[in-house]
Amino acid sequence: MLVLLVSCSHSSVISREELHSILRSSISSAAEAETSLDYVLQGHSTQNFAAGHFHYMADELEQSVKQLNRSKPSPGTEQAFTNSLQEVKDMTSELAAISFQTSDSNAIWAAKQRITEIRRALEKTSTSL
Repeated sequence: MLVLLVSCSHSSVISREELHSILRSSISSAAEAETSLDYVLQGHSTQNFAAGHFHYMADELEQSVKQLNRSKPSPGTEQAFTNSLQEVKDMTSELAAISFQTSDSNAIWAAKQRITEIRRALEKTSTSL
């Protein structure tokens, strides 16, 4: 039984390609969020739909956070891995928070600016791989 517990406690190594895939997906989510926030600001989306959509996107990104938390970086990707984990967490938090503030245009505008900054950080991390 002890051997089983010890073997389950090891993290898997995430390859450079897997990390890059998570980054591409997160960048895509950020771009989608920016567009969706614009739609909300322009009145082209209902608040309920937007709230549900942002909540769904946060849940999807949370899966990437969980995968990264269960993993360790492959050699040579340590900094990109650390940056990726923080940036995806930040993006998840932004989306979760804005899902409760879709009626506040100031909050939406501020979230859009933060998400744009996160997207740019994700892109920078992606190019460093």
